[in-house]
Amino acid sequence: MTGSRVVARNVLASLVTQAISWLLTFIVTLYLPRYVGATGLGKLAFAGSFVSIFAVMVPLGTSSVLVREIARDRERTAELLSAAIAVRVVTGLLATCGAILLIRAMGYPAITRSLVVASSLGMMVIALNDAIGSAMQGHENIPRQSIAIIIEKCLSSTISIVLVIMKAPLWSLASVTLFSGAVSLMVNLSTIRLMMARWLWPTKQAIKYIVTAGLPFVGYLVCRTLYGQTDPVVLNLVTNDKTVGWYAAAFRLVGSTMIIPVALTSAVLPTLSRLHRDSAEQFNALARKLLAMIVICGVPITAIFIGAPDRLIALLHYPHDFIGSVPVLQVDGLAVFMFYLGCVLGTVVVSSDGQSKMMRASFVACFLGIPACFAGSYITHKLWANGAIGAAFSDVLLEIYLVWAYIQMLPAHTFGTESIKLFFKAVAACVPMGILMYFTRHSNAVFGAIAAGLPLYLIACWKLKCLDMQYLLSMREMFSRRSKA
Repeated sequence: MTGSRVVARNVLASLVTQAISWLLTFIVTLYLPRYVGATGLGKLAFAGSFVSIFAVMVPLGTSSVLVREIARDRERTAELLSAAIAVRVVTGLLATCGAILLIRAMGYPAITRSLVVASSLGMMVIALNDAIGSAMQGHENIPRQSIAIIIEKCLSSTISIVLVIMKAPLWSLASVTLFSGAVSLMVNLSTIRLMMARWLWPTKQAIKYIVTAGLPFVGYLVCRTLYGQTDPVVLNLVTNDKTVGWYAAAFRLVGSTMIIPVALTSAVLPTLSRLHRDSAEQFNALARKLLAMIVICGVPITAIFIGAPDRLIALLHYPHDFIGSVPVLQVDGLAVFMFYLGCVLGTVVVSSDGQSKMMRASFVACFLGIPACFAGSYITHKLWANGAIGAAFSDVLLEIYLVWAYIQMLPAHTFGTESIKLFFKAVAACVPMGILMYFTRHSNAVFGAIAAGLPLYLIACWKLKCLDMQYLLSMREMFSRRSKA
């Protein structure tokens, strides 16, 4: 199979998987807030964020190492995977115990403690599953990896909906990840065995190597988690559970659009890592194609969140106490596009071995972001009784900083002025849809405006040559059933 067809197959498999996952997650997003309300959703979000602070230390940065190193030398799969699993068993047990003991020591109420315990138990299963998934991703075999993801999402969504219908307690909803993750782990184990000639017990040398190689990623991931996942914790300290719920509802809706950058970057990362070693020209070409797709997808999505947040909340039939999520959605709309860009640029930096630079940038973001979240939450809570707005503003500022920082880390000549022109062309192409949305913004007709505006956007992208003919021909070749080689 040619390199272009490998990329095309992985991108297609990743997009399909993310689309199915999005649909299933959206169903849960549709019903869960109606059942638990803003306060209950806030409690779930706090528990998840609290556990995520401990969970980030479990892999010790080995996920990206597995993808990169296995993509470059598949003979090392058994050696590196066994070492990564050994590391995660130890760190997972320590993190689980640490989270449970700390939440008890902090004196939180029983319901919050039970949610943290339930979330913590699923933490190790997720970590082990992630190790195997990373190894499969390193083999550039996304379709096989996708099977376990789809099974997990189907189980998780089905069980969650059943629990909502049965009006089950919150702790049972927090426990869903443990069961669905365990099933997915079994599927991944049976699949990865087919990719290895034999299983190797972890050696001291392999453990030392993978931990050392993962250290730069640890710093990056720890900082990224601290400034990216602690907003609910900060809001809980500054405001109340309902405000955390407003933020969580907006975050869930915005997060549902992340299927595009996550799918594309996950599929392309192992190929980019290999091309960085083999061919700088092909590396740059693939990076530019990735950025082009992300920009064209991200601009209209951002416009929808900014232009019709109240209609989105009404469409989902959320209770009235979620009205505080509307301004948060507007602010988060700005963060969406910056996150899209950051996701692409960060992937390019990682594939070119620039993780040490990313760690430094993430440390600065963490140093600035957490105080900014405290300050923003406090100010907007006092001004508008909605601290979630300030937390969302801090996210926007951090994403802008990270995009700027990643640009400084890129290999020379990766992107050029054509990438800047592409952004302005995409914004100009979105103007007709924006006008339609403006005049229908106070009614449900805005969704008709969006439906009519998206084709206009695509036509305008074509007329403005956001995707030139050479690029389209290249994409056609990538998805061709027959090799052109």
